[in-house]
Amino acid sequence: MPTLRSPVLETVLVHFCRIDQHLPKNVLFDLDLAAQEESEELSEDQLEFLSARDTFDRIMLRFFQFIETSVASDDELGQKNNMLMLLREMVAIFGKVLLPQPNTTTVQYVYFYLLSLKGAFSTSFCDWMLKRIRNKSESRSRRIALLSYLTSFLARAQFVSHSTLRNVAKILSTLCIKEHQRSIPEKEQHFSTEKFGVYYANAQSLFYLIIFRHKELGNDCIRSLGISEIVFSKLNPLAACVPSIALKFCDIMKETELAFCHHILEQFHERQLLATGSNEIVNPIDFYFPFDRCLLPMTAAKIDKFYNHWVEDDDSEPQFINFKILRFV
Repeated sequence: MPTLRSPVLETVLVHFCRIDQHLPKNVLFDLDLAAQEESEELSEDQLEFLSARDTFDRIMLRFFQFIETSVASDDELGQKNNMLMLLREMVAIFGKVLLPQPNTTTVQYVYFYLLSLKGAFSTSFCDWMLKRIRNKSESRSRRIALLSYLTSFLARAQFVSHSTLRNVAKILSTLCIKEHQRSIPEKEQHFSTEKFGVYYANAQSLFYLIIFRHKELGNDCIRSLGISEIVFSKLNPLAACVPSIALKFCDIMKETELAFCHHILEQFHERQLLATGSNEIVNPIDFYFPFDRCLLPMTAAKIDKFYNHWVEDDDSEPQFINFKILRFV
């Protein structure tokens, strides 16, 4: 049965991805808003999407039940072995099915739920991704997709240990400084998302992780990351970030007095405005945020207890910070 299970799981997840792609995030978001405004009447198209969404939601819950059944055992050792076997199969499928198409909105929460079952799983999954991120024979698009998954997962998964957060932050910092900035001759260092796309994805991953988990990381850890060397590099990584990430990162650096970098953004936007007549570059490196808030109601409820929602520091109610690409929720 285990021999047959892996190809069956792969086929199931391929079909999940196809269903997922017929439920784009903007449609799910509109349905979510409509549900909050109960008086609003839905159009026929919206009712069709609502039916498809609810069906997929039930299917996701059934898959969660499958995971629970697959790892169940009468003894602790048996349960551990079942978990490890399922994790190996699922990670292999992740690399084959999900990574090549980083535009799904919900399927990835199967992995979020699986990884929540045992603390060591998160560390193993992060190690698996980091190994491939550091592998220069991997394609640019694949490495950027891996960085997107890595940082989005760490930002949102409350069950990840603080030691794993700090370790990944240090590795991302080292990759930025040693494997990119210091390996590029100074005379060749200039802002170019086309030439240095992986570097910018790496830097944005680090900034995004700090935004969401700076309290868990702690100022001492952040201070050890060499943030100033990264931010003030001639490669200008802040300019390649989604604007909302760059701005929030600068805000946090100022609040913690670890760096002062708002002026870098201002200078770049002024130059961009003069050069193109617009200072809006929405998502220069086509970065992806796979673990933004889940918009399937029952699936979201299932993971809610260990999902890290975005909450403003002023203790206000959780709210959307509505930018063109990124919504912190």
